[in-house]
Amino acid sequence: MNVYQKNKLKRNYAAFVHAASGMNSAEAQSLLDQFRSNESLSESVIETIFDVIVGSQKSVKAEVLGNLAIALVEKLIILDDYNTLALMDHFCSVSALPALPKFLNSNDGKLYQSCVRRGSTIFA
Repeated sequence: MNVYQKNKLKRNYAAFVHAASGMNSAEAQSLLDQFRSNESLSESVIETIFDVIVGSQKSVKAEVLGNLAIALVEKLIILDDYNTLALMDHFCSVSALPALPKFLNSNDGKLYQSCVRRGSTIFA
């Protein structure tokens, strides 16, 4: 690992931890318990967090994942939504991240409502 990669890893890790630092130890344990509650989803979630912390060019993506972890602990979202939003965060461009709140607001906070409302499917 070269110096650039080490610095990127440190920056992304710090952004994730800073964003998620609003949790107390009981909430952190609750987060881990939620990750463990669904084996197939937990593997995806943990891999996505790891990929973002290790590979993201911008720390804002790690910060978003930390904020999503807080939302999961506060029961504003469920683990399935966390996984979907984490994957969206991971694979979208940094410039597209500001559009996510507008998308969710236009769908009343639901990830897929726009497709249902129009009577179409994602694969149509």
